[in-house]
Amino acid sequence: MFEYFLGELSKQKPEEFKMIILDNGAFRKAKRLRVSENIAPIFLPPYSPELNPSELIWKYIKSFIINKTYESLEKLSKEMEGTIQEKLPIERIISITSFQFYLNIFKTISEL
Repeated sequence: MFEYFLGELSKQKPEEFKMIILDNGAFRKAKRLRVSENIAPIFLPPYSPELNPSELIWKYIKSFIINKTYESLEKLSKEMEGTIQEKLPIERIISITSFQFYLNIFKTISEL
C-alpha cells in the first residue's frame, strides 16, 4: 500500500519534485520498494518521534480529546473528526510542522 501511495503521489503534479519525511518503518525501507524519480524520501534518525511532524500533529489533536471518556469508538471518531476540522486549518498545520531545519533541507535540495 505504501508503494501504491507513492505512485499516486508521484502522479500529482508530476513535474514537481516531492520530498517526504519518513520514520524508519521497515516497510518504508524495503529493498523491493519502488520510488519514483520525482520523490525523495528523507528518513528521520531512529528513536526520534519529536522530529516527526505527524507526531506533533497527533500531540496537538490529543490535547483536545485527552482526559475524556467516550461511549464508543464511533463517538471518539466523530470527536476527532470535528477537532481536526475545527482546530487544524492548513495555517495551523504549517505552524506546527515547519521547523527551520526542514525548511533548510528543502531549500538546499531545491537548489541542486
